[in-house]
Amino acid sequence: MKKLYLVAVPVLLLASSCSRYYYQPNAVNAPMFTNGNQFHIAGSGSSSDYEVNGDGGKSKKFDLQLAYSPIKHLGVIGNYSTLSFRPDVIDFSKAHVDADAHLAELGIGGYLTSGQGFSKFVSDLYVGGGAGSIKSDVNMDVRRIFIQPGIGFRHPIVEVGLNMRISNVKFSNLDDNGRNLIDVQRNRNITEGSHWFWEPAITTRIGYKFIKAQFQWAFANEITHVPWNYDGSRFTVGLHLNVEDIIAMSQGKK
Repeated sequence: MKKLYLVAVPVLLLASSCSRYYYQPNAVNAPMFTNGNQFHIAGSGSSSDYEVNGDGGKSKKFDLQLAYSPIKHLGVIGNYSTLSFRPDVIDFSKAHVDADAHLAELGIGGYLTSGQGFSKFVSDLYVGGGAGSIKSDVNMDVRRIFIQPGIGFRHPIVEVGLNMRISNVKFSNLDDNGRNLIDVQRNRNITEGSHWFWEPAITTRIGYKFIKAQFQWAFANEITHVPWNYDGSRFTVGLHLNVEDIIAMSQGKK
C-alpha cells in the first residue's frame, strides 16, 4: 500500500505504511528561572527534504519560546510553533499536497531555587494551554492544555533540565474539503473526545552566560487510548538567550 503524508500541529508528521501521524510533541519551554526580572528567549528550527516511493518534498519547522519572571517565584511562558510542507509534485490521491500548521500557547507557574554561587538547582511547575490549526487536504482545529513540572541545574556554562509535561489534546472541525478522504484515512473519529499524553523532555544548554546552544529531546506517550497515529518523539536544536544577562553586561555589571 502506498505511503501518505499529513501535518499535525505543531510539526510535520510523516506517515507510516497505510496510516498517518496526527500529533507530535513540540519543544518544551523550560526557562529554569532563578530570580525575578529575568527574560528568556529560545528559537529552534529545521529544514528537511523527503523522498518516499519517488515522491519528494521539503518541510520547514520553527519553534519560538518566550519566558518572563516579573517577580521571584513567578513565571510566565509563551510558545509558538509553525510548519510548512511543500511537495515537489502535488498529488491528492496520495495526500502529497501543500500543508501548513501552527500552534500558540500561554502558561503561568512558579519556581523554587537552591544552591549558592554560580550553581543553582531549580524546580518549577507551569500550567497553560493554547490552540492552532492544520491546513492541508484535510483541515482541523486543535486545542491543547498542559501541566508541566520540571527540575533543572543552571551554571554560566551549562544548563540541564528534565520536564514531565502532561498534555490533553482535542481536535475539532474536521473538514476533508469535499474529497471524501475521511473514511479512507481512518480519521473519522479523531474529533470525538480528547486524549492525554505524558511528554517527558530532556534539555541541555551549552555556552556562556547569556547565549547558549540548546538541544532538546521531547517524547510523547499516550496515557489514555489514542485510536489514531501519533509520532512519539521530537529532537530540536536552537539558541537560548538570557536577556537579563545581556542587559547586565551592557551596563558593566557582569
